[in-house]
Amino acid sequence: MDNEIARQLKRTAVSVTKRRQFLKIPHFWDRSWTEWENRLLGTTTDRQVAQEIGRSTRQVRERRRELGILPYLYIPREWTAEEERMLGKESDYSLAKRLGRTVMSVQAKREVMGIRPNQPGWRKWNKAELSQLGKIADDVVARSLSRSVEAVRLQRRLRKIKGIDNLLAARPWTKAEEKLLGKKTDEEVARIIGREVTAVRNRRQKKGLPPVIFLRRPWTKAEERILGSASDVEIGQKLGRDKSTVGERRRKLGIPSTLVAWLPKERKLLGTIPDRELANQLGRTLFSIQNQRLKLGIPPASNPKYRPWTKQELRMLGSLPDAELARQIGRQCEAVRDKRNQLKIPCKKAHQAGETQRN
Repeated sequence: MDNEIARQLKRTAVSVTKRRQFLKIPHFWDRSWTEWENRLLGTTTDRQVAQEIGRSTRQVRERRRELGILPYLYIPREWTAEEERMLGKESDYSLAKRLGRTVMSVQAKREVMGIRPNQPGWRKWNKAELSQLGKIADDVVARSLSRSVEAVRLQRRLRKIKGIDNLLAARPWTKAEEKLLGKKTDEEVARIIGREVTAVRNRRQKKGLPPVIFLRRPWTKAEERILGSASDVEIGQKLGRDKSTVGERRRKLGIPSTLVAWLPKERKLLGTIPDRELANQLGRTLFSIQNQRLKLGIPPASNPKYRPWTKQELRMLGSLPDAELARQIGRQCEAVRDKRNQLKIPCKKAHQAGETQRN
């Protein structure tokens, strides 16, 4: 960024900004997205991706939505003793990448166990690393050296090494790319030629070309024959249409829905077994089972897998770390933690348990 470059060059941030604007170099935050950065989207949380590629969380979130990539869904899992021993030995970010967890989960686990964060000092550049500067793109060098792109770019510029800076250099437009402008939507053109949608829109407007406005995609006879053969959601996914559009077209053509009416014998089964098992037995969705049961005011069936807590297990709460106690008594770590918190029993740290055993 301009203020960091100004500090390295011992100039004012204003002078760096003006010089950058004079040379028509875009701001660091406005640089074009690379294929490597696009591949990272959705593989972990937006915040973690932003930290890795040196962008803001808002930019990562907007880019992910623009490419139609679903957000990363983190599924919590139990911490093992080996993973707990790794806490604090390296940065939360690198450990999160190694274990396939989020930075927040690693940070929260470390703080619960009372472990200080790892704070490595500044790493000096060696001759082997300096020899790679300028030979390949800065982002490629940064990945191979496990350094940030900013650090690689600043080091190369301070040593006045000319190189490939594909993140900031403006890519010239070709005649083949310009022929696509106005013939397809800006989003489609951007996806085809690998440019930002804003760049495509600005180039099209500069050329004085009007945008392509597509009306609703007309229904074909083949698509209409499928209506009613499955649920609107399934047909919408198959045809690439919204479920509301599918339902609207089906009702307009007078095609009945695939929803099957409830039989008296099916209603008698509600609340007798867990909803998920009944859904598999009747071939219905879990939502339809729950909706029908709540509509009739029937309470849910008790969970046969639930095991009541014994007095001996309750006495063991807090004597060992939750993960270790969960392994001993054959319960989930979350169940042990929730029960301990419910009874307001303090947590036993891993290092405290080790000291107790030694004593």
